[in-house]
Amino acid sequence: MDMMNNDDSVEVLPQLLSKSTVCQLLDGVTTKHVENLVRSGRMPEPVYLGRSPRWNRSRLMDWIASGCPIVDVNKHASWQAEKSAPTH
Repeated sequence: MDMMNNDDSVEVLPQLLSKSTVCQLLDGVTTKHVENLVRSGRMPEPVYLGRSPRWNRSRLMDWIASGCPIVDVNKHASWQAEKSAPTH
């Protein structure tokens, strides 16, 4: 949810970002991709307002500015192991 300040056309984002806003910030990725990034430990976890996920704007912007590094190495390793496990 981008808002424009009419006085000087500065983009203002709320402190907590919705999944759709996060998708837009990540160059239009799908909501499923955002869910996979979180599930695999490659993205900061959201907080929940009821059942609605919201991301802390400053934490997300810091993550993007630092090159989108893996956030949770253990979670990422177990996600990779689960994904590469043979299915029977």
